Amino acid sequence: MTDREEYKDVVKLYCSLEKQLTNEYIEGKLEEWCRGVEENTEDQLNKYLLVREETEKAEEGFIRVNFDPILVRYLREVKYLLIQDYAVPERA
Repeated sequence: MTDREEYKDVVKLYCSLEKQLTNEYIEGKLEEWCRGVEENTEDQLNKYLLVREETEKAEEGFIRVNFDPILVRYLREVKYLLIQDYAVPERA
């Protein structure tokens, strides 16, 4: 059955359709991710990186890093997207 010409045509059509659908899905997910980056990082990137916290134990307070875990997640995702040669927006 696999030697028939009709089978080869169906397999070729299936492969091209599967590739097209996969590419459309990936592009859609990447566009959705880019919109999420724009929405979620706007406020985070405008904050000061170091923040002084006043405490009872220290008069001058402690300095802590004000780096949101969302930004860490986006940095990790950008790293893997760049490894796979996807176009990443400048904001990310």
